[in-house]
This record gives sequence, structure tokens and C-alpha cells, in this order.
Amino acid sequence: VLYPLMGVASYLASEQMQHNARYKRVQLLYLVSLFLNLIYPILFFTLQWYGAALVDLILLWICVFIVTAVYFYYDRPAGYIMFLYVLWLCFAAYLNAGVVCLN
Repeated sequence: VLYPLMGVASYLASEQMQHNARYKRVQLLYLVSLFLNLIYPILFFTLQWYGAALVDLILLWICVFIVTAVYFYYDRPAGYIMFLYVLWLCFAAYLNAGVVCLN
């Protein structure tokens, strides 16, 4: 459910931002967040590098928070959709930090 919603948010924001100078930078940051999201399960589940996974998650949270703030400025529904992702990342970071502390 989360990935289709992120796609919808990206589409909604891109419709409002196409002629804005920030558009390419925000889309690049969005792509960086997708890459960070891609490597997280590899770090956490496959390699079991829990500390590295937490660092990845923090970087991902920063990227997504910035993208969410910009989306919210240009298209409120897109910002609200991405805010759900920020909340999910907070919960994931909490769980990941717990694993780091317990190991």
C-alpha cells in the first residue's frame, strides 16, 4: 500500500512543480530515498548489519522528510500522503534501534 501511495504523491507534486527550479532537485532526493529504501532490507535482513541499517534508515528519514516538506508546500494531499511514510519510518527506526540495543 505504501509504495503506490508514494507514487501517487510524487505524481501529484510533480504536476504542481513541473515548471519550478526545485523540481529536479526534489525528484533526485526522492530517487535517493528510493535507493536507500532498497538497500535497507539487504543491510538489516540479509547482512544483519543492524547499525548500518539504522544509519541508512536515518538518512532515509532525512530525505523523505525534506521531500515531504516540499511536497506539502506545493500540493497538500501529496504532503499528507508522504507524511504517512515519515510516520512509518519513525516506527521502523524505533524497532531497528531496539534491535541494535539488544544485540
